[in-house]
Amino acid sequence: MGLELRNGWFTDGGRIIWGYAQHNGWWGGYREGDSFRDYKVRTAITRHAQGQVGPSLTEDLDALTDAMKRYGYPGFEHNYGLWYDRRRDAHDQERRTTPAVGPFMEMPWVRWGPDLAWDGEPTYDLTQFNDWYFARLREFARLCDQKGLVFFHNFYMQHNLLETNAHYVDFPWRPVNCIQETGMPDANPAANAFYDVSHPVRRRLHETYIRKCLEELSEFSNVVLLPSEEFTGPATFVRFWMDTIRAWEEEFGKRVKMGVGATKGVLDEMLEDGAYGD
Repeated sequence: MGLELRNGWFTDGGRIIWGYAQHNGWWGGYREGDSFRDYKVRTAITRHAQGQVGPSLTEDLDALTDAMKRYGYPGFEHNYGLWYDRRRDAHDQERRTTPAVGPFMEMPWVRWGPDLAWDGEPTYDLTQFNDWYFARLREFARLCDQKGLVFFHNFYMQHNLLETNAHYVDFPWRPVNCIQETGMPDANPAANAFYDVSHPVRRRLHETYIRKCLEELSEFSNVVLLPSEEFTGPATFVRFWMDTIRAWEEEFGKRVKMGVGATKGVLDEMLEDGAYGD
């Protein structure tokens, strides 16, 4: 039967799903030479350690989902990482001129230049997508369906867009990091610009990315879609996000499960809106 909402409870196969949920690690990961004192498991399903499998490396998704079921945390909340490689863990803002250090927090978008981004790797193309990243999401979603677990998928990660510039210098939509003219600022705060879908280029990029996520995850029943980790953006962006999903559903005759994590003011406004409240 898959994931259903009954009387306010998540259920699978008619049984209530009971327990905790864990959150994706935003950065970091284990690498050879780390001391035990500095080592901390940061589970992330799209971390890529290139041939190394294990906690804080490339996660064994079958083992991870088995552990979720066994130890009573049947929910997992995912978002893409805060930055790509380990050097930025120091929270500095320096432009990189040396090779990237893994394990890597893969992003949804491909990078193939022709120029170099702030982290010294090729710039991102925000219209093309990272096959490895989405293959990991699909495999995790398949395992959650199979084992009666819940996969909360955040499309975005607001932490990049506020507070220190260290969060933003490697962000794929920052102009120096991509081949598209995003119109984003060069420094934080950048959230207001990111959520302004009146900008034609950003609006098109958002629509393309949202539709890609739907294309990859819509066949799985135990996925709950959320706008963004830490989202404090405006109701206009939530409406745009929901409208994009609704249009895709109508086009392909499919239905997905949406959740809205937002500030109380935005939630109240959405609930009172006749077009969205239901």
